[in-house]
Amino acid sequence: MTRWIAVLFLVPACFRPSFDRPACPSGECPSGLVCSEAQICEAPGSGADIPADVAVEPDATIVVDAAPDGAGCPTVMSARMTVSICATFAEQITISTTTSVDTGRSGTSVPAGLACAQLAAGSPDVCALAARSIIIAVDATLAARGTRPLVLLGHTVDIEGTIDVAGHVGGILAAGADLAGCDTSGAIPMGNGGGQGGTFSASPGGGGGKGGDSNDIGGAPHPTITIDALRGGCAGGASNNGVDLNRIGHGGGAVWIAADADGTITLGAEGMINASGSGGSGGVTVTERRGGYGGGSGGLIVLTAPTITLSPTAAIFADGGGGGGGGSTVQGSPGADPTGPGIGGAGGGPANQGAGGAGFPVESRAGTSSTNNSIGGGGGGGGAGTIWTTDPNLVDNPNISPRPEIVAR
Repeated sequence: MTRWIAVLFLVPACFRPSFDRPACPSGECPSGLVCSEAQICEAPGSGADIPADVAVEPDATIVVDAAPDGAGCPTVMSARMTVSICATFAEQITISTTTSVDTGRSGTSVPAGLACAQLAAGSPDVCALAARSIIIAVDATLAARGTRPLVLLGHTVDIEGTIDVAGHVGGILAAGADLAGCDTSGAIPMGNGGGQGGTFSASPGGGGGKGGDSNDIGGAPHPTITIDALRGGCAGGASNNGVDLNRIGHGGGAVWIAADADGTITLGAEGMINASGSGGSGGVTVTERRGGYGGGSGGLIVLTAPTITLSPTAAIFADGGGGGGGGSTVQGSPGADPTGPGIGGAGGGPANQGAGGAGFPVESRAGTSSTNNSIGGGGGGGGAGTIWTTDPNLVDNPNISPRPEIVAR
């Protein structure tokens, strides 16, 4: 067995914007959050949960054995926010197999060996991995799940495999997804109407389809929000106004990858960064809950470095998940997760009426209405995520979706 070395040094950061995750000494939290054991309002699915669909090689080894030998304070500046994170770098982090990091309060990984720093009160809620050299090897995946965004800081960041902060159908929350602050105004789904697709900061999710009865109202698309902190995307709507939030399409997560003053970010031929939203579940067979669930919006990807190099086949995407199909006497099919740039998640069946809408970048993302009283309306497809970069050469790259916006370092 080849023994790969992963070296990690995590530190608190000087990160100015704060997340909308208040304390909950009374046990009460805003809608969409739950009170943790630490009395902090967090999104459901945080903690030590590791997604069941993450396969881990049994002989994978993560060894921490190098002393820190440098420092850096990467900054990203958009018209809406300025973010700086200061960290002391270790020598190297190498991910050679599928590794899942919980960015929530447990801050652990599978295989064991990576850990998010426990930040002091008043510090930002991020999970930072910092080293002079960060390598994601070919066929390896670094997946991040939990309440906090993922940040990779290095002098050189070489992505030959996959960084996955995406939502997945039936999975737990991606890193920093579905945080408070998503705009949920507008008509809510009622009866057997489908849930709306999630909306983040750009092209909105699609509305939910109507059911066969006049009272079966589909959810209306939500307004876009302003990104004023590092955070992930927004969830789709639930059938009949939130009876089962575990079935909604979750938003894509957030990842910031930064290289220091003369550093580089490289994506190889199989390199991939995915922060897409997940597909929504299909409507169930219970009357008044047959509407499909909305797909999640894409999340946030930030790339800041003096030099960013992409192979012609590298892929970066934060697209929308497909809406779930309406249920009847049988459950509707779930919407699909996006599988590549420019390929929004497909909507779930049934095929003729009550079908879920496809996710961004498909233009028509609305769920299909039903004329049959026994079939629920389809869930709307999820809206676009956001990609920020310091490199103008990436703006028109066809393997990046949605189109990146330029920010300053």
